[in-house]
Amino acid sequence: MIYEFNHPIFNHKKMGRKASNTSKYEWTLKVLEECGEIESRDDVEDIDIVFGEGFEIYYKLVMKDGGVKQFTMSEINEIISRYIVNTSNRSYIEFVRASGMAICEDCKKLFKEHPMAEDLDNNGKPYLNKLCNGQLVKL
Repeated sequence: MIYEFNHPIFNHKKMGRKASNTSKYEWTLKVLEECGEIESRDDVEDIDIVFGEGFEIYYKLVMKDGGVKQFTMSEINEIISRYIVNTSNRSYIEFVRASGMAICEDCKKLFKEHPMAEDLDNNGKPYLNKLCNGQLVKL
């Protein structure tokens, strides 16, 4: 069996404002906002990773009102874990890989002739076929 982690956290694409360092961290800001750690990502002027005493690593957020918020990497990891738990409907999708020319044991049709499952890929398109026995297949 192949297990695929199907969650937006692993589908991060850098986006956004060219002139600001925040575009590199847009996804992190989204998570911080959705978990209530910051009021709004629009309030953040800049974000960077900095090293503290004893090689501690921090996310440093400079707010537009002049304030600064810092999160250690362990705090960021805890927040991300909380985000995953709160936003995951179905974390793992179990499927097998097979040729589209393989024949279904139940109906004797080709695998590629079976309907698509409701699970979507990173582009929002179905990518698994559902066989008669319920098995999900990636062709």
